[in-house]
Amino acid sequence: MARDGTAHGEVAGLLLAAGGGRRLGGRPKALLPFGGRPLVEHAVRVLRAGGCAPVHVVLGAAAAEVRERA
Repeated sequence: MARDGTAHGEVAGLLLAAGGGRRLGGRPKALLPFGGRPLVEHAVRVLRAGGCAPVHVVLGAAAAEVRERA
């Protein structure tokens, strides 16, 4: 934000969703269901609602599965 209180430029969102789920039977934490949707989807929606564009998601554990299902 500029000194005069006006916004300038874009703000990108960065979501760290690389955690594995060893204690969850190998299921990626990002895909845990909450309210009928994966946690990663909720987090992306919150970032977008907060004005972040674009939103970048850092994946690690089971990245292909998270991309496919989220």
